[in-house]
Amino acid sequence: MEISTRSLSNVLNKHFNQNFYDFENHYRIIDAKAQLCAQASKDKSIKRIFESAWLDSKAAFNTLFKKTTGQTPSEFRAQLQAA
Repeated sequence: MEISTRSLSNVLNKHFNQNFYDFENHYRIIDAKAQLCAQASKDKSIKRIFESAWLDSKAAFNTLFKKTTGQTPSEFRAQLQAA
């Protein structure tokens, strides 16, 4: 599929009411939540999860995760383990 950066940005803004950065981060957090929920990943460190989400730092990951979910990744994982 060939689409210009500007066209992609316009589609995201029009249909998803998001810029590319927000759209991309939304899917990063979905992936991180899936990894935190996965039984196979229960022993995977938060650091390995944020690295797989292609974020630059744990602080950036924690901030984005909390902004999106209302919890830090550690709080999210603890809630899952308590359930």
